[in-house]
Amino acid sequence: QIPNSVIGLCHSSDYGQYPPRVGQTVVTRILRIDKDKNRISLGIRQASEPSWLEVTKKYKSGSRVTGEVKAILPYGAFIELEPGVSGLLHISDLSWSEHIRHPSDLLTKGSSVEIVILGFDAEKQHIALGCKQLTEDPWSTIDSRYLAGSKIRGELTTITKFGLFFKLEEGVEGLAHHTINSKDLKTGSEVLVEVLRIDSARKKVSLSVCQ
Repeated sequence: QIPNSVIGLCHSSDYGQYPPRVGQTVVTRILRIDKDKNRISLGIRQASEPSWLEVTKKYKSGSRVTGEVKAILPYGAFIELEPGVSGLLHISDLSWSEHIRHPSDLLTKGSSVEIVILGFDAEKQHIALGCKQLTEDPWSTIDSRYLAGSKIRGELTTITKFGLFFKLEEGVEGLAHHTINSKDLKTGSEVLVEVLRIDSARKKVSLSVCQ
C-alpha cells in the first residue's frame, strides 16, 4: 500500500483490459522506483499476472511447453505461455535449416505451438524459446548419411539470385549455384543433385544440379 503522500504513475499500456476510473481503488504492482526522479511506476494488469520470480519457479530451462503465437516479426515470434507470460522464439531457433526467410513461413498468428524453454534473462525479464530443439540436430550426424560425389533427389524450395536451395531431409537444405541446367526449374519440383561438399560445423551442403 502506497501512503497518501506518494503518487505513482500507471502507464496506459499497463491498465489491463479496462482503464480505471477517477476515485476508484485498484490493486497495483510496483514496477520500478526511480529515487533520483522521485518516480514510482505502477502496473494494474501486472497485479493479476505472475511475478518474474513465480515465472522462473514454474518454468524450467529445457522443459517443453505449449503456447499461442501472439505476434510475428521479421526476427522471430512472441509466444504467450499464459496470460502475462510471453517469450521470444527467435527465427534462428525455428528450424535446424538456416534458410528461413520469415517466421511466417512456419508460424501463424493465433495458432498453438510446442516449444522448448531455452533460458531466462533475469535483468531483462526475457524468456528465450526454441522450436528446433524439439528434435535432434540432423547436422550432428549428416556425414554418416551423405558422401561427396553421391547423387540424391532433393526438393527445390527457394530460388535466389545466387543459387537454388534444395531440401534433402527435414532440417537439412543444400545450395546449388545457378547453371544452364537450373534455369527452367520451379519450386516444389524434385531434382537429382550431386553432393559436392559437406560442412557440418557451418551447417552447409554444396550441391550441383545433375544433367
